[in-house]
Amino acid sequence: MHADATDVTTEYSYMRLLDTSTAELLWVNEPRHVSYAIVSHVWVHEGQGYKGKNNTIPAAVSEKIRRCCAVAREHGFERIWIDSCCIDRESSSELSEAINSMYNWYLHAKVCYVYLADVEYADDPAARGSQFRRSQWFCRGWTLQELIAPRVLVFLSKDWRILGTKTMLASVIEEVTGIDRAILTHERSLDTVSIAKRISWASRRRTTRVEDEAYSLMGVLGVNLPAIYGEGRLAFIRLQEEVIKQTSDQTLFAWGPTLRDNVELDDDFPEEPAYFWEQPEEAVWEELYMRNLFALSPRDFASAGRVTSLSRHTFCEQLQLACPLPDYTVTGHGVRTTVPILSAKSKHSGDPIELAILSC
Repeated sequence: MHADATDVTTEYSYMRLLDTSTAELLWVNEPRHVSYAIVSHVWVHEGQGYKGKNNTIPAAVSEKIRRCCAVAREHGFERIWIDSCCIDRESSSELSEAINSMYNWYLHAKVCYVYLADVEYADDPAARGSQFRRSQWFCRGWTLQELIAPRVLVFLSKDWRILGTKTMLASVIEEVTGIDRAILTHERSLDTVSIAKRISWASRRRTTRVEDEAYSLMGVLGVNLPAIYGEGRLAFIRLQEEVIKQTSDQTLFAWGPTLRDNVELDDDFPEEPAYFWEQPEEAVWEELYMRNLFALSPRDFASAGRVTSLSRHTFCEQLQLACPLPDYTVTGHGVRTTVPILSAKSKHSGDPIELAILSC
């Protein structure tokens, strides 16, 4: 879904860019053919929004916008994209289109400036417990794609001085986020990382609106969806439905509590699967939830950071079975597919247990 970690889609929507000298909003039809900088930051009651009149924003722009423009202008950029003023959020269609285009906008920017309002210039990012490591920027859902997509990313301190680049700080960022250094530096494509692992990167991140847990992952997973605010957790279900239309990666279903590494299974199989869960207190989940094939939130993938996908050849070879490519049909009742099943019995109750074997 990500050829060379590039475009999510082949079509490009227009985008608004801000003139770094005049603060005038400019329309651009082919963003990838324009040289522009882009900004990533944590929203803290942003007062400066898009103003449609004459495609301009007020002369008395916010301090953050002024400083962003100044930094970009100093580095030779005439245009910059800032989410707080370059999207008309009152237009649901424009907002949805922008959300679907955002990964590509960050990917094709010449540089991404990350403003860290909670990090001093004197901070040592590599130090344990540093302000950099504890920055709120690493805890937000939307900043995941804003970290991964840009090829050149520059971190700025609270007083707008350069702390370092993504490449320079890749090892530290890998420790903070769990994202492989090679993915951060674009030495490896996102397609080499399992779906489950990609979602796990967002498992401890927060979004203001529950739907954004799904929408902020579209670019990372290489899919597009119409943004429908008000649908709640259905957005994450729709995201997973779209993913299985485009990939055979079954790690999408490898979510939830897992067996501990040191558990030894005897010939009778374990007592009850819940006995070995890493977090037993989560065993009291709603029955309906536990019967779902799809997870309800990225948080359900918190234990999936080491899950990798097996090739179809390796999977069939290990099972010594002829395994056709999986086919999925989404219905009003769920998802219909065919997977190898292993039958076992509960050691204590003797009740049958059916285990679906995934290629991961």
